[in-house]
Amino acid sequence: MMDSSESNFSTIAQYARSGIYALFLFVTLLIQQFSNNLISLELAVPMLGISFVGFLFQLTHLVWPVSRELKLVSFLIDAILIQIFIFYSFQLSSLMILFHLINIFLAAVSLGSMSSLVVALFSAIIFGASLLLSQNASSSQLLMSYSLNLFTFVMVGGIAGYLSELLKQTQGALFDLKEIQRRVYEVSPVGILISKIIDQDQIEVVNHNQAVSKIFAFDESKSDQQLFSHSFFSDLSLNRKQSFFSKEVQVAEEKKSLLIQQTQFSLSDQLRFLVTAISDQTDLKKLEWDLKQKEKLAAIGGLAAGIAHEIRNPLASISGSVELLSQNAQSADDQKLMKIILKEISRLNMLITEFLDYAKPEPQPSALVDIRNVITECLSSLRMSKDLLSILKTDLKIEENLPSFFIHGDQQKLRQALLNFLINAVQAMKDSPQPLLQVSLKESVVNETSWVQLEIQDSGQGMSEEIIKKIFEPFFTTKPKGTGLGLAMTHKILVSHQAKIEVESKLGQGSIFRLKFPLVYQQ
Repeated sequence: MMDSSESNFSTIAQYARSGIYALFLFVTLLIQQFSNNLISLELAVPMLGISFVGFLFQLTHLVWPVSRELKLVSFLIDAILIQIFIFYSFQLSSLMILFHLINIFLAAVSLGSMSSLVVALFSAIIFGASLLLSQNASSSQLLMSYSLNLFTFVMVGGIAGYLSELLKQTQGALFDLKEIQRRVYEVSPVGILISKIIDQDQIEVVNHNQAVSKIFAFDESKSDQQLFSHSFFSDLSLNRKQSFFSKEVQVAEEKKSLLIQQTQFSLSDQLRFLVTAISDQTDLKKLEWDLKQKEKLAAIGGLAAGIAHEIRNPLASISGSVELLSQNAQSADDQKLMKIILKEISRLNMLITEFLDYAKPEPQPSALVDIRNVITECLSSLRMSKDLLSILKTDLKIEENLPSFFIHGDQQKLRQALLNFLINAVQAMKDSPQPLLQVSLKESVVNETSWVQLEIQDSGQGMSEEIIKKIFEPFFTTKPKGTGLGLAMTHKILVSHQAKIEVESKLGQGSIFRLKFPLVYQQ
């Protein structure tokens, strides 16, 4: 089976062979038209016949390709036809011998060195036979002419074959290198974008690999104009002089962090290109953030475990002493002060209990849980909490459309975590004129992995970027009486469930908490 480079050479040679007979036709007709005395009608008719037959013979090869062996036979037939043409055009024989050399060269290009030598020797034999039939010269002249042409044919065949093999090897190596580059270009996880520089303020995207489509969630069935309608590409011309920069872009429902590297090159003064490498750093940024979060949690957890026991014992002693003193207190003010002390001691005790719960390692759950049932229980508890809903100015509307999904989890722990999100959402909508809580549950496929995606969206006051970065840190709270351990404990529970947490929020526009759990199966 021929490779691509050999096939290209063979096709070019076939067109050249057809051109030889077309040239024969043209030359014969031209001479017959303008030099009637040069070639008689008896000679012109066979010459035209040979040219026409040879031309049709080569056209059939272009329409119906033949095997390598039959193609060699066709070159031998060409040599016979060329020699017959030379025989009839004996007055131009010295010029027509050139077509033998062209035929040998084309055999080398199309079939290789050995075939070119076979065609060369065959051409020399029939040329010698033609010289004997002509009988227009002495034997010594015939021998000299035959020897000279034999040497020429063999030399042309050998040199053309060698150059053909060398050219094919070089072409094959270039083709292999090009194929390797193409495959690397296509499978590269880094998006590669090739743009033509039109002028100082305008570029035109001319090519891109699959990674670019994946990063920007392109639909390849759409037109290029639709594909590159994202604002990132319109801003690319403004940043084309930057060789290295980072950029945050919004792709559908996800905000992605991209690292961009660029270089420019010129093929000529008019052809200038910009090559842009786009690396999606979103997952890496999340991993870095998660790692820092875990380091903080580990450090604080160790501190909590050590301090909690040291504080709890003195608190127990203080609480007992204050209760004894309160029994002997005579005035109402003393009784009031004693109650305040006991209340604050109880609050400290609760904080220490939360500390200890937080410091305990959270085991990875293995039980099958229908997450829809967990959410339904949380929403039912929310609807029945009059104290919680009383903080809203108007009635809370809850929109939900929940299919059934099973995950590995601890139902009680999940209920604790999700209820915490829902309570925070309601509290965030305290000043909202139309409090709306939206809960959705769907399947999400990322890198061929199936996840259950839970979204909790509120129409509350929203959060700034600085607050979003700290909400899961222990002791960070925006509530006047908050301990700052609620969302920290929630984060710990979700991490033990191998969940991914994404937060989107804008001040005055509400917040979205997007939780992704590994899907076991859907009912």
